[in-house]
Amino acid sequence: MNTLKLGISQCLEVLTWTKNIVITTHQNPDGDAIGSSLGLYHFAKKLGINAKIINNSPTPSNLAFLPSADQIHVYNSELDDEFIDTADAIFILDLNSSKRLQNMEDKIINSSAKKILIDHHQNPSIISDIAIINTDACSTCELIYQIIKLSGEFITEEIATSLYTGIMTDTGSFRFSRTNAEVFRIASELVDCGANPVYIAENVFNSSGFNRTVLLGKALGSMKLYYNGKLSVMTVTAEDFLQTLALEEDTEGFVQHTLTISGVVMGILFIELPSSNTIKISIRSKGNIRANSLAMEFNGGGHLNAAATRINNISLEDTRTLLIEKAEIYLE
Repeated sequence: MNTLKLGISQCLEVLTWTKNIVITTHQNPDGDAIGSSLGLYHFAKKLGINAKIINNSPTPSNLAFLPSADQIHVYNSELDDEFIDTADAIFILDLNSSKRLQNMEDKIINSSAKKILIDHHQNPSIISDIAIINTDACSTCELIYQIIKLSGEFITEEIATSLYTGIMTDTGSFRFSRTNAEVFRIASELVDCGANPVYIAENVFNSSGFNRTVLLGKALGSMKLYYNGKLSVMTVTAEDFLQTLALEEDTEGFVQHTLTISGVVMGILFIELPSSNTIKISIRSKGNIRANSLAMEFNGGGHLNAAATRINNISLEDTRTLLIEKAEIYLE
């Protein structure tokens, strides 16, 4: 039995005896993070398990349509610590570093509950009792799908809708490099099980609030090219947030626009978070240009073509200068 199947088998064994489980994912969750959490949540409920999703950050508004998204808790120590303390198992999804749990990190890492890590990112650093890791998977939702399939349980419409959403978003609507024939086979089965591609796409892509749209306009207007048009840089300032009344989660997906210009092989989005000394950085690339290696130079990480990091206590201008200078090496 290979390592992946062993991890899945161990995970399913845990689900035979647990009564209470916590499901959590990274700060500022995306479609894969929320989709995989809800897919596992509905699967656990189907097995008669008392499951609770507790995240550090709110669910993005364009994912609020997902079944039971309103049941996701934003972490509050007074309300959630008791459940975490009494949980039999904690499922940590779609992240390779516990730092991305933010305010929940210490509580989760120090818990005596069984910890199950399910992820598709490279270089996992989280210590867990069971690890289901496949860096070739298109998404964490694909791994949740494999867990459910190996269990022999049928996929409900709620599970199918959640998992299809995560797969669709993490493959860039089936455009990114990990989109292979198997991904389409999985998506097809999820549609057969009740996922509605038109309904899901309409909610994910065509439900932006006015504030987000205005913020995107400012971000697009900030775009600059470097190194003979190979690098595209986009910036969202703290002032942009104040002027538009938009939120950090409204910037989800902005970085993809940096790669839409002909000749660009790497794009970087800088987000100056209001009321904070933090610059959030998202990096995207094409081909063999290593976005993750650039992010790792600044204590970040991710995939070959999609990575991120955060830098504290350095000005936006200095942060941009540092990243743009370092990026030249990878463009060569």
